[in-house]
Amino acid sequence: MSLGGKLDTNLHIKIFKLMVKARLFEESQLQLYYEAKIKGYLHPGIGNEAIEAGIVAGLKNDDLIYPTHRGHGLFAMRDADMGKVLADLMSRKDGYCSGLSGSCHLAAPQVRQVQGILGAQIPIATGEALAIKLMGEKKVVLCIFGDGAANNGVFHEGLNMASIWKLPIIFVCINNQYAVSLSFKNSTSVKSIAIRAKGYSMSGYEIDGTNYEKTYLTVKKAVERARAGQGPSLIEAKTTRVKGHHPNDSGAYRSKKEMEEVRKKDPVKKATRKLLRLKILDKNEIDNIYKKFKKDIEDAVIYANNSPLPDADEFIKNCEQTLSCYK
Repeated sequence: MSLGGKLDTNLHIKIFKLMVKARLFEESQLQLYYEAKIKGYLHPGIGNEAIEAGIVAGLKNDDLIYPTHRGHGLFAMRDADMGKVLADLMSRKDGYCSGLSGSCHLAAPQVRQVQGILGAQIPIATGEALAIKLMGEKKVVLCIFGDGAANNGVFHEGLNMASIWKLPIIFVCINNQYAVSLSFKNSTSVKSIAIRAKGYSMSGYEIDGTNYEKTYLTVKKAVERARAGQGPSLIEAKTTRVKGHHPNDSGAYRSKKEMEEVRKKDPVKKATRKLLRLKILDKNEIDNIYKKFKKDIEDAVIYANNSPLPDADEFIKNCEQTLSCYK
């Protein structure tokens, strides 16, 4: 589907700031990981900044987002306390989830955001959208998942239910071309996830996920439809992982030529070149944006480093309560 419209100067700047904030925040997490302060897995979302910023700019504050396990940058974009997010990633008591969430299951109800993995968030987000409709609210739900999750059964079940009941939800597939190391070309029978929208009688959009302007306009259109009671949409944002699946992934399954193309399409660098070309921002203004967010993130790291580890007895009690749900 074609889209019209354009962004005003202030919106260009707002989205760029969101992208820079997320990029610097993700880079700080990588550094903490390499310093062995983040245990277990960490899944960088570096390369997703344009689609994520377009999503945040296209939503209202009380709308809900269900990101993937690469959604840490989204928390920063929605003004979550970055110190609390880092504390959770570092398994510290002062995190939003008291240090129990790790990288994959972070939740911050204060900014209406809960992460999920491998498509598990799709039925939950769909249920949330059903609750919103039954309660007569005007909020919308934005559910994000990867190309690998788009081949899970819950993807089809969620889209089918959302379409039948015309739920206020937008499904966004961030197609970074790889499910861990498995190429999209070898895992999926169709060339585009977006064309699956036809099978569920909903609007489908295939966009360049490194183009923040196109992303914003597409999300805005889908959000307006959902809020007006016209049902769900499916957006496929094609992008690439700038880093590996996790910090220890060398990316040996990607050729040197492919990685050169990835670097050329880096969304933050593309946005910087665009704003300079359009004379929306100059180099000094861009440098000041970076300086401001670097200071904010440095303060967040200090907060997380100073946060204590969870009490052992409390930690065990929380684990027991969680496990009791599966009995």
